[in-house]
Amino acid sequence: MNCDCKPRIEDDLTRKFAEKTPQGANHCVELQGYALGMTPDSGVVMVAAGEAVLQAEHPKKGGGTRVVNQRQRILFKFCPFCGKSVNP
Repeated sequence: MNCDCKPRIEDDLTRKFAEKTPQGANHCVELQGYALGMTPDSGVVMVAAGEAVLQAEHPKKGGGTRVVNQRQRILFKFCPFCGKSVNP
């Protein structure tokens, strides 16, 4: 990412989590949904990622239908928090 949103938000959430649960120890929050992406101009970058589940009913040969599911990764070109471009 071309910004510090992920570590900044993780730090803020960890601090708030520790405040809410003082009986715990070694609090840690890690945002999920990030992946490494490759770009032709800047090499490897960390990008926000999501997953979509696609579902449709397809006809069977013998009649009736069956549900077919697909999972698709979505890589974002901009930070979902501040809107800065992934590329430097």
